[in-house]
Amino acid sequence: MIVKLDSKQQPLILGHAVPMPVVVRTRPYDEKFYAEIAKPNRLQVEDAEMLWAAQKAKEELGL
Repeated sequence: MIVKLDSKQQPLILGHAVPMPVVVRTRPYDEKFYAEIAKPNRLQVEDAEMLWAAQKAKEELGL
């Protein structure tokens, strides 16, 4: 498993609470990443659009 890891994209997680080693893929910190996490200006976003985004975020979190 360790030989197949992409050194810049896949950390190996080990520890007491992890029953077995887990490989995780990280995302690159590029312009797309920052655009997705940027906070929209609340005054420029319609209420319906903000409600839709909040509901989508809840679904992704399993709430």
